[in-house]
Amino acid sequence: MNQVRRIFLLGAPGSCRQENLEALAEYFEWKRISAGKVLREHMQASGPHAERISACINNFQMVDDEIVIELVKKEIEGYEKKHQSWIIQGFPRTRVQALSLQKMGIIPDKFINLEVRKHTSLSRIKQNLVAINQDIYGDTADEVAERVYQEW
Repeated sequence: MNQVRRIFLLGAPGSCRQENLEALAEYFEWKRISAGKVLREHMQASGPHAERISACINNFQMVDDEIVIELVKKEIEGYEKKHQSWIIQGFPRTRVQALSLQKMGIIPDKFINLEVRKHTSLSRIKQNLVAINQDIYGDTADEVAERVYQEW
């Protein structure tokens, strides 16, 4: 049996984390976990936390640690039980989330941190904001982009 790999992919907003996640998972044949995708799927399925997740996303805020941990933990545990290697992006984002991994007994094999310059990150955040919400532009987009970057 192959050794299970646990890879964590982190990076600033606009560092193309999702694209890198997909490429690495495909190349190494790892299962993929995207914290953002897990949250969106839970919200669309009208899960028990859907309303809170939706409120956080609509206000460009981080989702509560307890909710993120609960949903991501299920994904991780599923792959761990099957002894499958996995790569995750978007988790952990806070100290509480990182400590939850310790409680689960998950020790990463690798942390990959994608770096991007601040002005590039802010520019990409604004592009994404405008793409998903046509009502955000100008100073509002600048303020929201700065807040999203600072939360990261």
